[in-house]
Amino acid sequence: LDGRLFAVALMLALPAQYAQFLKWEVLAKEAGPGVTRGDIHRGFWVGYTLGLVTPGRIGQYGRALALRNCSLARAGGLTFIERSYSALVVNGFGLLALVFLPSLGWISPFDAPGHIAEGALLTTGASLLLIGIFPRVFAPLMTRLARRLPFGEKLVHAVTAIEVVTPWRGLWLLTLAALSLIIAV
Repeated sequence: LDGRLFAVALMLALPAQYAQFLKWEVLAKEAGPGVTRGDIHRGFWVGYTLGLVTPGRIGQYGRALALRNCSLARAGGLTFIERSYSALVVNGFGLLALVFLPSLGWISPFDAPGHIAEGALLTTGASLLLIGIFPRVFAPLMTRLARRLPFGEKLVHAVTAIEVVTPWRGLWLLTLAALSLIIAV
């Protein structure tokens, strides 16, 4: 192990974590007026720690548990939204990258007609990123689905948290998630 490269990797972890924290902070502030800055910091680190010790980093959803003086359903909804932005960026840009990788010499493991596959990948990748900018479009559908599930009213309360994500805020959250990914890569 090259010590210099390891030191650089550790130094890059700081801005990557900071971008993730900013993404969490933007949404956690919307949990309620009683949520303090300490709760937001505690929530981030509780989620980070739980994410390290759980499969698939599912423990990061534990961030909601550290927010006090607010509805747990709303805090859970905001946590789900925050974590979803990381998934949207990874999957959206990942699909877009599949279109451009062949120009770099990458050979696809599946055989599909080039232009059809490229069109599908471009459309799907761009759609995922657009969902990040305009997530409120899906609120009515998610609310109808939530009402049909067990604990429906609590889930509806969690789903309504998406109303805080305006297009500009969605773009900012996508930018922070992309920045964190770019630094990590």
